[in-house]
Amino acid sequence: MVYAGRLVPWKGVAMLIKAVKELKKNQPNIIFEILGDGPEEAKLKELAGNLGLSENVIFRGRVSEEDSHKIFSRSTAFVLNTNYEGLPHSVLNAMRSGLPVITTLIDGNLEIIRDGVNGLLAPYNKLEDWLIAINKLLNNQELQQEFSRNGLETVKNFKWSDVVEKTSVLISGFAKK
Repeated sequence: MVYAGRLVPWKGVAMLIKAVKELKKNQPNIIFEILGDGPEEAKLKELAGNLGLSENVIFRGRVSEEDSHKIFSRSTAFVLNTNYEGLPHSVLNAMRSGLPVITTLIDGNLEIIRDGVNGLLAPYNKLEDWLIAINKLLNNQELQQEFSRNGLETVKNFKWSDVVEKTSVLISGFAKK
């Protein structure tokens, strides 16, 4: 599994690390790579260490786009447990790499992900729901392939110029408030 983004509280990375602890019981070699940095990094590293996950949770820090695509290509799923997102570029990047996505039921994600068609949706920070979704995807190669294919089709509808325009409209809307 892989996460790419800022290490901030609302991205729910701590819950994903706790999920790895549970997943490790049946998949002792599970790897969760975390790409990015932020104010929560030290706390998250401490959590992973305290849970005995130093070999399973790998903090990569900021990586180049080329390196992120290499990491995506060897991963089984992209996970984004966030309670706030505009149009999530990280989800589009993962899908563009053919990586199946599990993310949260929030507006920005709902513009991209159709649950059970091109990815899976789970409630923010609900560990049990996330474990069900992650296990469903990790244990089903056909589903992984289906989400990969459908995700590649989905991103064709999101040209970067459109993404930039939607993001600009969103930002200017906040600026007016």
